[in-house]
Amino acid sequence: MKYNLELIHLEKNFKDVFGAYMLKDAEFDLDHYDIPFVDYRYDNCLPLKLVSYSKLGSTEADKDTFVHFYQDDYIFDGTYGIWNSLIRSNEFQKGFNFRKIEKVGGIICPDYSVYGDMPEYLKIWNVARSRTVGHYFNRLGIPAIPNVHWLGPESYGYCFAGLRKNSIYAVSTLGCLRSRNEYELFYPGLIELIKRKQPKTLIVYGTLNKKIQHILSDNNVNYLFFPSEISEAMEVKHGNESK
Repeated sequence: MKYNLELIHLEKNFKDVFGAYMLKDAEFDLDHYDIPFVDYRYDNCLPLKLVSYSKLGSTEADKDTFVHFYQDDYIFDGTYGIWNSLIRSNEFQKGFNFRKIEKVGGIICPDYSVYGDMPEYLKIWNVARSRTVGHYFNRLGIPAIPNVHWLGPESYGYCFAGLRKNSIYAVSTLGCLRSRNEYELFYPGLIELIKRKQPKTLIVYGTLNKKIQHILSDNNVNYLFFPSEISEAMEVKHGNESK
């Protein structure tokens, strides 16, 4: 797959401090904060392997590999993170540049944090940033699967915004199943995501316990599971956790 990287060029004298150029040709979810839709048009392009952003370049990767951002935000965000690199220059040597992903098949959109104690506007902004990156990459011809992360029912409006129905999404269980309070937020949100968006395929990264399996099976959801590095280190096999 050839990426349309000639679209990256920006006029040198044009100071786009908001990254508005990434939203060219975007459609917006007018009912939910005008968050841009991510149009994933690569139904025949699904990952066989996932590699974390921090290990990109030090791990063997190919067109069957997608990059994920299920890591602490400081690793992929901040001064030299993917967002600022895209706004300021696509040639940031210390941070993100497109040469880093030229050998992989695509990405899972950045998992900018949506914490319960964050101000609401920051949560909405982080979802919007993730969708913006996804729209831009797909426009370049770089497959970018939207990442979905939610809190309670009050978050569904913006956390599920910018997602086309019957499409492909990715979710992570990292940090979502450590306590009763966390999984009481995760499971209902997963059910609501399925109800609202009817995913064609769901990529699950982290842990696949029996509860999640039952939810996906009961709703006839096709899914791909990738254990996290922590799970692999603990020799957790696909679908064998019983929590």
